Amino acid sequence: MLETFEPWLIAPIASLISILVGLYFYRYVEKQSSGTERMREISDAIRLGARAFLKREYTVLFMFVGVVSVLLLIFLPAPIWTGNPLDNISLMLAYIFGSVFSALAGFLGLTIATKANAKVANAAQQGLNRAFPIGFRGGAVMGFSVVGIGLLGVSIVYA
Repeated sequence: MLETFEPWLIAPIASLISILVGLYFYRYVEKQSSGTERMREISDAIRLGARAFLKREYTVLFMFVGVVSVLLLIFLPAPIWTGNPLDNISLMLAYIFGSVFSALAGFLGLTIATKANAKVANAAQQGLNRAFPIGFRGGAVMGFSVVGIGLLGVSIVYA
């Protein structure tokens, strides 16, 4: 069995496991009560504001990514007119993949954070032992998402 082991499979397998664990924790947090109607209203307002912020931020970010992508295409790893253009294209695509996957991880993190806040506040009324697992798993969704999506991106780029 060890003779057939392919080390390159470690990253995509770890990516899949990480994403699945993140989804499991996401579903756990989703199942928890958001509390009273007022708590849900406040949570929805926070979520709406956070999404508006993220939309503006990502608009600027994607313009920046577009400009940097063109610069990478033209100048790195060597000016396109002197080197192999495929190297420049590969570098630019890797940068774009990384930027998109990073934005996706940020969006997922914001989504779970704004959903978990009311759920943790509601559970905290019953004590720390009830609230801590919800908050911890809510934060773990972001951690597992970043790792899983990052490894997935690296796996795609180097495949």
